Amino acid sequence: MKKGNNKIKRQKTKRITICVLIFLIFAVFLLQRRSSISFLEKLTRDIFLMPLGIASNVLASTNDELSSNDTINLLTNENAELKKEITELKNTINITDMLSDHVIVTSNVVNRNIGYFFDTITINKGSNSGINDNMAVIASTGLIGKTIHVSEYYSDVLLLTSEQMGKISVKINNGNDNFVYGLLTGYNSENNVYYIEGISKTTNVNIGTTVTTTGMGDIFPSGILIGKVSNITTDHFDLAKRVEVTPAVNINDFTVVSVLKRNVNN
Repeated sequence: MKKGNNKIKRQKTKRITICVLIFLIFAVFLLQRRSSISFLEKLTRDIFLMPLGIASNVLASTNDELSSNDTINLLTNENAELKKEITELKNTINITDMLSDHVIVTSNVVNRNIGYFFDTITINKGSNSGINDNMAVIASTGLIGKTIHVSEYYSDVLLLTSEQMGKISVKINNGNDNFVYGLLTGYNSENNVYYIEGISKTTNVNIGTTVTTTGMGDIFPSGILIGKVSNITTDHFDLAKRVEVTPAVNINDFTVVSVLKRNVNN
């Protein structure tokens, strides 16, 4: 009888645990789709994401039962991952040399919503590191988005590929300080291109030229690389150009990002 009671208790505990986990996962999912979150929601998310944050700082774990071959393979994978992160960090440093009025906060990606792959990622730095909402975020060689939903230890990053991003002021460098200005208005996931609109049909734009931010507004500093012009068409009314831009960053493959904090000392 006692064994039966213990079995029932274990089953109840298991059900409660599963329900709590489902609730927390659903809560985090909802937070990613909202523009603001409360203090209690921030605290809940920090607690839920803590294991992911710890895991992101450990490339792999080993134990005494691993065979020598398994150990070699594991170390090889760790080494490759480390080299990749170092390369990403070097590229980030190069692209931020021009940003003397900003402090760079480097962090790791700890979560990416598969259902909304092109919308948000979660990084393991938050208000405790001086990060606030609406700060520019770069990865490897270019801009990827801005911070939203900042809690004490974590932040969501709204990606440029998201439909929620809105329009961003950009400039196309045609050479010899000849810039063409337009608006980044969207992203096509099938063709992996951004769209720039608001450019007159008579304005000359060259294939292969770079696209950067203009610095207009309080979020994105001027000169951050977005990508290169890959194709030029016209709108439905044949009145203006529609420029396609291939992203500078491989949006499917980055693990290290940097948040640009404005330097209050400048």
